[in-house]
Amino acid sequence: MQGEWQRQLKKVDSAEAMSVPDDAGRIWFVYHMLRAAEKNNRSMTRVLEDFRQKIEFLAKNDQTECPVCLEAFTEPGGHRTPEILSCCHKICADCWGHWKQVMHGRPFCPLCKNEEFLCVVNDRSSLRT
Repeated sequence: MQGEWQRQLKKVDSAEAMSVPDDAGRIWFVYHMLRAAEKNNRSMTRVLEDFRQKIEFLAKNDQTECPVCLEAFTEPGGHRTPEILSCCHKICADCWGHWKQVMHGRPFCPLCKNEEFLCVVNDRSSLRT
C-alpha cells in the first residue's frame, strides 16, 4: 500500500503536473500557470481524500485472519505477517506471494474480487486433476 501512495504522490509532484507550456503565444503566461495549479490542486485533493478514506478504513479494520489460508495473522516478522493491499484488505505474505505467482505478477485482492478469485482458484485446481 505504501508503494501505491508514493506513486500517487509522485504523479501529483510530476513535471507534467507542475509545468506550463512554452508555446503560449499570445495567451497570457499566468493563465497557464493558474490552470496548471488548479488541475494539480484537484489532483492533490483526490489523493488526500483517498488517503483519508484508507486510513479510516485501516483504523476500523479488524481483519485478524488471512482470507486465503484462514490462519490468524502474526506480529511483523512472524510466519503469517499480514500484507496490506492498496484496497486496505490484508492477506498473509506467504499467500500473497503464491497468489502473485499464480497470477503471473498481476494479482488482485481476493476479498474485493471474491467471485473472480474463486473462479481463478477453481480453474487452476481443475488443471491439476
